[in-house]
Amino acid sequence: MTPIRTTATATIIALAGLGLAACATSAGSTSGSTPMAKISQPSTAYPEAHKTMSRMVAKDSGMRQFIKNAYGYAVFPTVAEGALIVGGAHGSGGAFRDNKKVASCSISKASIGIQAGGQAYSEVIFFKSKPAFDNFIAGRFAFDSGIKATAVKAGASAGVSYNQGVAVFSLPKGGLIASAAVGGQHFSCKPAK
Repeated sequence: MTPIRTTATATIIALAGLGLAACATSAGSTSGSTPMAKISQPSTAYPEAHKTMSRMVAKDSGMRQFIKNAYGYAVFPTVAEGALIVGGAHGSGGAFRDNKKVASCSISKASIGIQAGGQAYSEVIFFKSKPAFDNFIAGRFAFDSGIKATAVKAGASAGVSYNQGVAVFSLPKGGLIASAAVGGQHFSCKPAK
């Protein structure tokens, strides 16, 4: 097989894995009351963001401190990732400040290297300050390799501090991939209407 054909085949397989990861997200819906009462969070006008934040707080009540103290945050209810040598990830969400959606945002990532599989997860990025949040909204923000996401589970947020003005949390929704890192993620935002 020629190198071009091998790369094309790997890309097709990676995109198929991405599609499978996206399909896996429909199985995990949540219902019932929210543990987020009286904490600034996306209003019920943004149900997917609201469910995502509620699921994270239900797993780790320490997340409430990040929600309460952050200048703003971005919520990506579903990020689908797939890879076989060549990988990619994509998700849509929003940026929130004072319980209001201020921007619609997307997340994307492309990578090449030793990786295989597909997965779907939720991601929340907390911004410590106005400059960090404003840079994100303006599109002047991308994760470098030093940024790591903390998997949400009981007590996980206790040892987390801001790095480069952000704290990142992820919550698996389905699938498995041999490489899971937020380094290299790129974001774009458009003002909310």
